[in-house]
Amino acid sequence: MTRTIIFTIVCALMLYAHTSRSDDTGAIWLARSCIGEAGWDAWRTGECAAILHVYRKRAGLGPHTTVEIAHRYSAAIKPRRDKRNRWVRFLRADGKRPEHWPRGSDWEKYRANWVYTMILVELFLAGTASDPLPPAMHYGCAADGVPVGHTAIKTRFRNKFYRPKWKSTPR
Repeated sequence: MTRTIIFTIVCALMLYAHTSRSDDTGAIWLARSCIGEAGWDAWRTGECAAILHVYRKRAGLGPHTTVEIAHRYSAAIKPRRDKRNRWVRFLRADGKRPEHWPRGSDWEKYRANWVYTMILVELFLAGTASDPLPPAMHYGCAADGVPVGHTAIKTRFRNKFYRPKWKSTPR
């Protein structure tokens, strides 16, 4: 019971922090990427955390930040007019219905998952979200194929995750 109360208070405080934020922060873009790449329940399944950690590990290989890697890596947040899920790029920090939301679809049905995704991203940025796939250095859809020099990691996730064929990975 106490854990539930504490969790509820933490969630409420984090939601309050989101309402005062711009919709162009790094946290928003990372959360948008998670939703677009892995779906509404990715915060719960661990897939969002796995994606975020892949971005962080790849950022550790070069001069780009985690958010820059997400923008370069995630097709879901790249600007394209012909996207069927254009609304992903317009998900809002305040939790209100995004622009381009599909007509006839009830935003309130998805809002809580968006808020939980934002909370997970905040925990990730604070360094408190664990990495469910520590060896993973790459992810993508099955159609992308296995990246050169990598091998597949067996997961229950929507996306395929890969580790380098060599043993060590940057932290």
